[in-house]
Amino acid sequence: MAFGLVLLLGVAGLAGADRAPDEVIARLRERILDEAARIPNYTCVQTIDRQFYAAVSPRPPSSCAALSAERKIPGYRIALYGSDRFRLDVGVGKAREVYSWAGAERFEERDLNDLVPGPASTGSFASLLHMMFGGDVAEFLYHGAQTLDRRRLLAYSFRVPVSQSNYFLRNARAALKAMAYHGTILVDPETGDLMRLDVQIDDAEPASNLCEFDASLDYARMRIGAGEFLLPKTTRQTFVMPTRWETENTVAFSACREYRADSILKYDDAASAQPAGGKDAAARELLKVPPGLRVSVELTAAIDSATAAAGDAYAGRLAEPLLDQSKNTLAPRGAIVRGRIMSVQSYRYPSSVRIALALETVEIGGAALPFRVVPKRAGSGGDSQGARRPQGELPHSSEADCVLIELSGDHRVIRPGYRAEWVTAAD
Repeated sequence: MAFGLVLLLGVAGLAGADRAPDEVIARLRERILDEAARIPNYTCVQTIDRQFYAAVSPRPPSSCAALSAERKIPGYRIALYGSDRFRLDVGVGKAREVYSWAGAERFEERDLNDLVPGPASTGSFASLLHMMFGGDVAEFLYHGAQTLDRRRLLAYSFRVPVSQSNYFLRNARAALKAMAYHGTILVDPETGDLMRLDVQIDDAEPASNLCEFDASLDYARMRIGAGEFLLPKTTRQTFVMPTRWETENTVAFSACREYRADSILKYDDAASAQPAGGKDAAARELLKVPPGLRVSVELTAAIDSATAAAGDAYAGRLAEPLLDQSKNTLAPRGAIVRGRIMSVQSYRYPSSVRIALALETVEIGGAALPFRVVPKRAGSGGDSQGARRPQGELPHSSEADCVLIELSGDHRVIRPGYRAEWVTAAD
């Protein structure tokens, strides 16, 4: 399930300390739309921490309305089932936010739910604000002053009907559907900045596998290159399913950087393909790998389940030379290999950690070459501690080509020297 926000861009301004509420909101709109024109010039690392909860009561609710009412009753209890973490690069493309794994060579033209399966929402980086102030919200209603962190802020409410909405719900069982939504904003009249945005969707339905969604975003000015931009420093999202499952996502942005004139933002399409040649082409001739060859890799740096995330790159080396059927050396022992962590999941009952590793390249002759491998033993990374598999599964993307490492305990570190076993596969 993913929530998609269509990006609308527009045009800029500043609010003063003693301006009337309608002037404050008008200048805030101008300022946000002005910054929208510069959004494509920078990107940030987005980290998503998700926690999955299940209601203690096993009785299914009769409707979303019944579940909503029940959740408001004192004593309603949910229990933490598990958690996972993702790390991505996020930027703004031609019509929407674009994502790739952190540190990847190019932004890929894929939706967020292609990288992050399960409950997730796009738009918190930039497009939610630009969508709202660029056309969705016709009017903000002033509700007086409020105090947040000892600062006097002006509060406004808004409501967007389906007919004006560019807020979309999509999941595997439901077509793309526009959703009505409403919420509140808090604005600092002295600086003219947005400080907080709270938003909820209206009238979700069980057919969409969602009963409630709300998000709370706290904003701050961040310096990127020569300028300052209004970005969410923390975003909290809550998804309530008709099955009584709930998911809480915490989204944070870091390592924001500006693209200079000599920088290149690549997109994963035919136009970005580079012709083969030079050193890489020569090295590929050295590496003609038939399927079925054993590949033994040992990690060169620790992977800590408390901080690692799906999307992180990792490095290792060949623990043994890669030999063909005639015992010819295709890659020497110690050759550097690189891969990516595809999932980091923690379970409470029983307490365990599950990490999936994919292998991507091997370095030969100074060139990093694509390396197509699959796990030697399906479904196991060779965990010597024999963790018991948890009841049920958290959502995860395809891990057919991954070594799965399952360890007992709620915080585990995979030490340098850990060996993972693959075999080469056909291209």
